[in-house]
This record gives sequence, structure tokens and C-alpha cells, in this order.
Amino acid sequence: MSSPAAAETAQPDILSVEGLTVAFETDDGPLTVVDGVSFGLQAGRTTGMVGESGSGKSVSALALLGLLPPNGRVAAGRAMYRGADLLALPADRLRPLRGDRIAMIFQEPMTALNPVFSIGDQIAEVLQIHQRLPRGEAWERAVGMLRRVGIPDPATRALAYPHQLSGGMRQRAVIAMALACGPDILIADEATTALDATVQAQILELMTDLQRQYGMAVLFISHDLGVVSALADDVVVLYAGRVMECAPASAFFGRPMHPYSQGMLETLPSLTPPGHDLPTIPGTPPDLARLPGGCRFAPRCPRAAEDCRAAEPPLTETRAGSRAACIRPGPDWDPAEDPT
Repeated sequence: MSSPAAAETAQPDILSVEGLTVAFETDDGPLTVVDGVSFGLQAGRTTGMVGESGSGKSVSALALLGLLPPNGRVAAGRAMYRGADLLALPADRLRPLRGDRIAMIFQEPMTALNPVFSIGDQIAEVLQIHQRLPRGEAWERAVGMLRRVGIPDPATRALAYPHQLSGGMRQRAVIAMALACGPDILIADEATTALDATVQAQILELMTDLQRQYGMAVLFISHDLGVVSALADDVVVLYAGRVMECAPASAFFGRPMHPYSQGMLETLPSLTPPGHDLPTIPGTPPDLARLPGGCRFAPRCPRAAEDCRAAEPPLTETRAGSRAACIRPGPDWDPAEDPT
């Protein structure tokens, strides 16, 4: 499935995900947490994947890399990368791609870094495994990567252990590790959420600069629309495991088509007039084991009617390059004019 801006760029997707469905085994039987998710990534472009906690963002990324927990499995779909379906590859063929051609930055660097090895050793190990470099050359490359991501005195910092670095420095080290092999695709899962605003801005600027240098495709997963607006070229919105909207970022932030997208954008503090309460989306996401009939967002949607509850709406083109899973899409809906 092409990314929303494919028609504008005429550039093929480097990764095309179609119908990704992930289920977890529970005491009550299988539970589908990602349901038919499709999107594409293009070289040199950033796709922001957004949605509330539990919407399936992180699970989608973990499924692509074969990192689901033991009770999770890919139930359907495919993810085509350079002629190979990542979801069908056996572990021994996926492992060489992971960390080399497709890399991931996790939300909390302390869980991504081994506390008993130095930062330099951990970056050098990636180069030794994937590029077969001798230890000395791998170490020099590791120091060079730390320098590239803006860590001062990188030769000394390479000898440090994770607990000896600040949160921002640790995240830069994780980015250096992810980019050490010059990947085609970088997945950043809430990569700046745990950082303060100043460090967050520095990391976002760093990621933008490095993407420009490497020309890689980036999947940036976040619940923070403010961050996504500063970084993304395209946006994919997930809700309760389903894609609600996908569009070029300029179209999404300028004129969102799905009521859920509109609700999320209205909650941004910068859009709230001074002296007014911050808007919220009423209700909570549904229990995935007891989904409502029809549209999953219908119980929280201000424009829901009986036909919304009759069947789950498919993703339908609403304008060039944009799709929404809604039978009443658009920001101009007026309840007084709706015949239902």
C-alpha cells in the first residue's frame, strides 16, 4: 500500500505493509490488537503513526521486526521490503536485517542499553555483527557515530556505562547504535517522550539532520501530535487497532477528515484559546475483547448515527492522497444538515 503522498512523489515504497493483523493468546482465547493495518514508507520521508495508548502503534512496529512477545503472533498480512515479506521470513533470515537494514529506537534508552557494557562496546558490537568489522575498526566507527550524534568528547564517552550518562545522552547513544550501519528504515517508538522539552527539541533536530544525510525512511510512532507535526511528511492514525485516517501531514494538520483525528487535534494546547478549558475526547477507547458494532469510534463520535453502527467503514479516499474510515468524513460536517 503506497504512502499517502505517493502520487505527489511518484516514488515507490521501500516498505509496503498490507493488512497487518496481530493477535495475542489470552486465557479467554485469541485477542486481535492490530487489525488489517496498511501503510507505506518511502526513502527520505517520515511517516508519523499516532493514536492513544493501546491503539496498536508499538505492536505494529514489533511485528515488523519479529519482536512480538511469546504470546503474540502475526495472524495475517504482509510487509514487503526489497522483494521479501518480513512477516514470512524465518528468524534466521530476519535477524541479519534487524539492526542493519531496519533499525529501531525505543522509548526508554535504559531498557535498550545493556547496563554492564560500555556505550562504545555496544555500538561496536552492532558493526562487528552486521558488517564483520574487526574490533579496532568497529570501535573507531562507534566513536565516530557518537561524535555524529553530537555527544561531546566521544572518545571518553564511549568508555562510559549507560548509568553514567544523562537521559538525553543515552538517547543520543541509542540513535548512534541504530544508525551505525546506515539503515534503509528507522523506526522510532516514542523516542522523545521521556525527555524534557529542550532535550526533546535537540533530539528531533538531530533525527531530521541524520535522515537528510542518510536518506532513510522513518516511521515515527508517537501520541504527541505536536511532535509529529514538526517531523512528519505523512500521518497514519490508529484507533483500537485499526487505521482511521492516513494523509500527507500538510493535509492532515490543515484539514483532518476523520472525527477522531479532529478530536485529537482540538486537544492540542496551542489550538486552545487562553482562558478556555483544554478540550478532550469524551469516553475511552473500547475494550478490544468487546468491540462495539460498526465503527469502533462510534461510541465517542459526535456525528455517529445508526448506519455508523451497522458496519465497520473501510478506508475510502476522501481527497487526493488521503483516506479515512468514516461515512461522514470532513471538518465541515454540520449536525443540523445531516439527514440522519
